[in-house]
Amino acid sequence: MENQHEAIKGYRDLSQEEVDLMNLIKQKGAELEELCVMLGARAQLDGDLNSPEYRDAPRWVAVGKTHMQQGLQAWVRSVARPESF
Repeated sequence: MENQHEAIKGYRDLSQEEVDLMNLIKQKGAELEELCVMLGARAQLDGDLNSPEYRDAPRWVAVGKTHMQQGLQAWVRSVARPESF
């Protein structure tokens, strides 16, 4: 469906600058996702997961991933400025 945002309440047309910013945020998000995957793999392989110094590594990778996702979403909302909560 073309122009879907017009059928969804609370969304507006974006300027070219805003579209470019949104695309940059999405690009940086993809780069951060790659880093999360690398850190997650390292956390699983790095040491004995039962030892106190290593067992929390996967959890902290997950916390970092969640925070990055929240930050990226906040940036998207700062550009898109939807009317809804």
